[in-house]
Amino acid sequence: MIEVAETISPCILWIDEIDKAFSNNNNTGDSGTSNRVLATFISWLSEKTKPVFVVATANNVEVLPLEIIRKG
Repeated sequence: MIEVAETISPCILWIDEIDKAFSNNNNTGDSGTSNRVLATFISWLSEKTKPVFVVATANNVEVLPLEIIRKG
């Protein structure tokens, strides 16, 4: 998703129900995959150079990691 968004930028990256993908519920059954995806996404958000505007919806923001909802 990140590579596609950067390739077609400028664009809007719409993530529906981000709380389903990045909840704080520490899924131990996925061998750490969720944590690696979250780390990659957060790194990209802080280092991106392409004009990609990210919009995300969530049903429950309380379960999101603070890194996702903080300013900046």
